[in-house]
Amino acid sequence: MIDSEVDPDNRAGSAMILWVAQFGEHRAYRHGGYPPSPRELLYLDALWGELRERLQNLGAEDSDCLFALMAAHPWL
Repeated sequence: MIDSEVDPDNRAGSAMILWVAQFGEHRAYRHGGYPPSPRELLYLDALWGELRERLQNLGAEDSDCLFALMAAHPWL
């Protein structure tokens, strides 16, 4: 489970939390049977945009940290 205390300076942790949020939203729509509304699509686009930006700006240390997080939580 991911720690509920988010360190805003931890880009790798923040990217992982954004990915989990995006994954959860996608699953909710897929299994809920209703497509996202136009407003919800804007939210999803914002999540993707922020995630992409954070991943593109990861340094080597943060990248290693993100891979370690993913390895420690393979079910995510």
